[in-house]
Amino acid sequence: MLNKYTNSAKVFHCPEDYVTPAAFYGDHHLHFICFSGSGSFVCDDTEHHFKKNDLVIMQGDAGCSDLVFSDDFSCVAFAVPRGSFNTVHNSSVWLASGFIQTKRHPVTHLKDDDLDLIMNDFSGIERRMTPTSDYGRQSFYHTFQTLLYDMWNIFDREVSLNGTAGSEDASLCFLKFQDMLKAHCYKERTVEWY
Repeated sequence: MLNKYTNSAKVFHCPEDYVTPAAFYGDHHLHFICFSGSGSFVCDDTEHHFKKNDLVIMQGDAGCSDLVFSDDFSCVAFAVPRGSFNTVHNSSVWLASGFIQTKRHPVTHLKDDDLDLIMNDFSGIERRMTPTSDYGRQSFYHTFQTLLYDMWNIFDREVSLNGTAGSEDASLCFLKFQDMLKAHCYKERTVEWY
């Protein structure tokens, strides 16, 4: 199963390889860092804008539309086929949390250290794109996991620091539920209690 994803995942640059990453959206989850220019898209009836040094995560099944890129747009992008998160990620709780957070807050500005970190993750994935053995596939798998954890950690931190999640925000509610579950799961097991 992992071969399917390593063979059809792509790290690419725009506009050198593709004019924009838009052609991959829908069949793939898109992760890209804007190097220049700007753009926007709509997700859940909310318009999101991105600019230089913004990290954008567009889940392939999140229903994003109206992708627009400026003429001077450039980026590095990682496109991975839909369905791959279930294979690459070993915890359905954290997978759900990351999905909810990035669907509600798909754009975050990267500070220099975070930019370096994500660029290193992209480079590591690119170097491992064509594994020739089980060891190579596992290396790709774990490098992809590292990228996910790094991105979700940045998004989570920025949402918390900037107060962009309101009290009714689904991602914040889910994170609070996770914390309660971790703290009380041995004693409290009813839906009503939570």
